[in-house]
Amino acid sequence: MLNKDVLIDDVRLMLKKNETGDVPLLTQAYSWYETRKDEFSKENALKNCSITGVFEEVTQREPSVEENTVKAAETIKGLALRYPNTRFQFFYSPFCMSYWYGRYAEGRFLSDVRVLEYSMEELLLCENIELFFPTTYEMITDFDSYKDSMHFDMEIQYQIFEEMRDGKNRLTKENYKDYIENFKNMILESNFEELFKS
Repeated sequence: MLNKDVLIDDVRLMLKKNETGDVPLLTQAYSWYETRKDEFSKENALKNCSITGVFEEVTQREPSVEENTVKAAETIKGLALRYPNTRFQFFYSPFCMSYWYGRYAEGRFLSDVRVLEYSMEELLLCENIELFFPTTYEMITDFDSYKDSMHFDMEIQYQIFEEMRDGKNRLTKENYKDYIENFKNMILESNFEELFKS
């Protein structure tokens, strides 16, 4: 998922550090990973999930797009329009199924789907923005590849980058609605009780 805090705050900090030479080498970007690999487990992926133990149908709130989503999309579009000769590539982070169950259990899932759709609609208006949606059922239910409901391991990271390199799961004006519909159905038709059992 596009993260405006990372894009607006962290990228600005990284650019500032780059000017002063304080940015670590790319080969050191995941230097912490080897010593913390044991944090990636089903137990941790489900730890902070609001699993109620009740898996019946939950009424969803009316989908809406909040002002912060509109502003984030406008900020990203503004950046792309300022640099028309630069190609921007973004991917929607494949959050763990435990995250999506939590949103479903809160009745907020359909609003999240609408936010995803809105951001795609807006960002695909920019010819120099490429969007990718690498979320698959196999990926987001591989709980041992997550250390919480949002952060995935290097295997998934490498898979996403390879798919982006090869143009796989790239969104276009013609196909993004199909991606959204397939994603929505994938979550709503999931057997949460079976997925989360010990």
